[in-house]
Amino acid sequence: MPKKTDPHGFGSFLKEVLDISKELADSVIDGMSVAERDFRKGLIKLMEPEARRQSQARQVR
Repeated sequence: MPKKTDPHGFGSFLKEVLDISKELADSVIDGMSVAERDFRKGLIKLMEPEARRQSQARQVR
């Protein structure tokens, strides 16, 4: 006797897969936001001495 398939079974499985994919995508986006923020902080720290040097050079002129 052929086994009946549950039409809602695949749909609920697909929804679950999509929900998990969305959660993973959200996590990646959050991680990228944190990485971008940290990168900007690091870049600002690297640029501060150069900005001070240029500011002092303008004051000397």
